[in-house]
Amino acid sequence: MKIVLLRSCVGDGALQYMTCFRVNERIAIDAGGLGFHGSPTEQEAIRHIFLTHSHIDHVAGLPIFLENVYGNTAQPPIIYGHPHTLDSLKTDVFNNRLYPDLSHLKPAFCCYETLEMGRTVNVENVRVTPLQIEHPVPTVAYRLDSTSGAVLIITDTGMTPNIRTIVESTPRLRAVFLECAFPEAFTSLAKASGHLTTPQFLAEVREFPKDVSVYAVHGKARYREVIERELAASRLPNVQMIEPGREYDFGSA
Repeated sequence: MKIVLLRSCVGDGALQYMTCFRVNERIAIDAGGLGFHGSPTEQEAIRHIFLTHSHIDHVAGLPIFLENVYGNTAQPPIIYGHPHTLDSLKTDVFNNRLYPDLSHLKPAFCCYETLEMGRTVNVENVRVTPLQIEHPVPTVAYRLDSTSGAVLIITDTGMTPNIRTIVESTPRLRAVFLECAFPEAFTSLAKASGHLTTPQFLAEVREFPKDVSVYAVHGKARYREVIERELAASRLPNVQMIEPGREYDFGSA
């Protein structure tokens, strides 16, 4: 699998404002910056969008993406999500106020697929399994399995026993992309918004298998340098801050 966190900042490419992972050129996990990355022709390659939850930094680019690719492919993109997430898209985004309701179009603007927690979806030679985690709105993590092993994408989560349970129950685990949103000084804000601080992130990671690569994601842009320093101070050799735009290759799918 080849995984890239799409850049969402003009200028300083290390900063991350929105979340969208591209997997093997054909799959997206979240759509924060999806419609703003690359040309419409490049965007057409993505056929499956798996949303973790309904917050704006994870869905902001979806309407623009759908507009960019509409009518240029034989089948419309498929959007997968928790029932709450898909309902939010229909009532809060495609509502003729924030963005036009184009559900009546022929051919279809997009297709929706409701996810069942723990039930695997097979797309593009990757097995995608949604797993419930904790956040202020219903939110899922994703386990991605291929012939080369498994990868976990756990973005936007607070402290929960689910994280370790998910890691411990994943065979052939190669890597974990885990959120680390705030430095230690912002523990109250992290708790109120359902995110992890650096010490909380490290407490989880120390329980992971030592041969699993761990990438800190979703670091708030204003605090990125502080988060990096706190992570470096841990001296954990398998932990690093993700680099937006860099392709992480975990073997052939």
